[in-house]
Amino acid sequence: MIIENIDVRPEGTLTLSKEVQHELGIAGKRNLILICENGEAKLVHPAIYALRFMNQALEGEAEKAGLDTEEKIIDFVREIRAEIEAE
Repeated sequence: MIIENIDVRPEGTLTLSKEVQHELGIAGKRNLILICENGEAKLVHPAIYALRFMNQALEGEAEKAGLDTEEKIIDFVREIRAEIEAE
């Protein structure tokens, strides 16, 4: 965990230390997702945010589709791959 003070300039810009940039997996000019909730702010890498969003959106869908065992999931993936290769 990294905890540090960040100055916000009058124009609204801020600078992240190299250590924080490394921890977030960003280099140079990259976009981050800013999440403000309950008086707290979080900076999140966009790919991580997208994965979390997808996981929440898809929660329970495998069970609805009858994919309730690892074997059924593997068979399903094989079917999809076979369809793609046949195209």
